[in-house]
Amino acid sequence: MALPHPTQTLPSETGAITGLAASTPSERGWPRARQWALITGMLVAALLALEILTRWKLFSASKDLSRFGTYPERARTLAAAKGKRVAFIGNSLTERGIDAERFGRATGVASDVFVADGSHVNTWYWIIEREFWKQGLKPDWIVMNFYETGLEDGKRIELGRLAQFFVDPQDWLELFRNDVTDLEPRVELVLSSFWATYAVRDRLKERALSVIPGYKPYIERVNDIDFRHETKQMRHANVRATRHALIRLCKRATEKGTPLLFVAFPSIGDRVPAYDVPHETTQVIQSNGHRYLDLRVVPELKPEHYADNVHLTPEGQAIYTKYLAERLKAYL
Repeated sequence: MALPHPTQTLPSETGAITGLAASTPSERGWPRARQWALITGMLVAALLALEILTRWKLFSASKDLSRFGTYPERARTLAAAKGKRVAFIGNSLTERGIDAERFGRATGVASDVFVADGSHVNTWYWIIEREFWKQGLKPDWIVMNFYETGLEDGKRIELGRLAQFFVDPQDWLELFRNDVTDLEPRVELVLSSFWATYAVRDRLKERALSVIPGYKPYIERVNDIDFRHETKQMRHANVRATRHALIRLCKRATEKGTPLLFVAFPSIGDRVPAYDVPHETTQVIQSNGHRYLDLRVVPELKPEHYADNVHLTPEGQAIYTKYLAERLKAYL
């Protein structure tokens, strides 16, 4: 059998080369373009489905997020109540420290609790603004429990939560001027305003990890350790604390004719009281015509009434609510 000459083209090669030559670049490109269009469409559909799932499922399934949607109506209900009306604004200290129904029975006033976990004064300002002042509502008292440096600047703001529930685009100018001053968090806040999945991405991750036994108490413990570490770092670094958010809140409340009461919350530690409240903090409060109440020590509260150094058990909540009600009767 004679072998083909090296320069001779095999029939199969001829067909392949002929077919390749006959296929134009545009003809080869169209299938790839359709593939990219299909992939892009599937990605957009997946993101849209996830966005719908986030808004309709995650928001309603999350205790923290679902209650935010009820705040405007609850604020109107409180404002329409007869007699004195008290709104408690705060974080988990207030949530686990105040029983609004028990407080109402003890004082004879209408009250409700508006909280956001892990929030501080720079978020409380916007909660009050959104739920009360923007609706033209003015409770007789707004009471805020705080702990250690909770009224000082420098506290982290959960931007996704803030963007979705407590601020509108018309607030951005003031927010960027005072609370969100760097470019990256500004971009995050703007994206979070329109993209709920992005806004709550950390919560999605937490829900995925929450199936692990003991994860939630572990995270609470880690957050408490981080908070204490940051506080010690600030003290050891001799960083001069500022209180611009507190000053802004006090001045805004004065303009709106809404009296504020700041309550130093009881906690346990190596000394009594467990922490100090700087004179500069109380001076800001009182110089703007508002009130400060020192409840760092509540005699009836014992270590067994605490879930940790600062969060109360249900039994501790009942004791603290009753004690606070007695102390607030003079104001009410």
